[in-house]
Amino acid sequence: MLDYDFIMNGDWPHRVRLFASLPAEEKAEFVRTHRRRWLNANRHRLSAEQAAAIEEEIAFIVPDLYQLPRDPALDQAAKALESNALKLFTRRDLYQLTLHGEQVPAV
Repeated sequence: MLDYDFIMNGDWPHRVRLFASLPAEEKAEFVRTHRRRWLNANRHRLSAEQAAAIEEEIAFIVPDLYQLPRDPALDQAAKALESNALKLFTRRDLYQLTLHGEQVPAV
């Protein structure tokens, strides 16, 4: 398994190449790790509703999200979570929650 810090420590092509090489289970764990770390680093400034939304997303991130063919029910649920996040977070926060965002150190 490739380590979160090893992947995030690289530039964009490095991140994309390594993330793409991961099996679905490890992709899900990577994304959960990034969101958990981001939540822990930012919890002090988030509202209860924002923190709950991130926690809900973390719980939702399962390997099936990264396997083809995609389950239409999962896609629909993902779009609902995304729609909610668009209402709750700034563009910068949404960017930081993706693979584009900064590496978040473990606390």
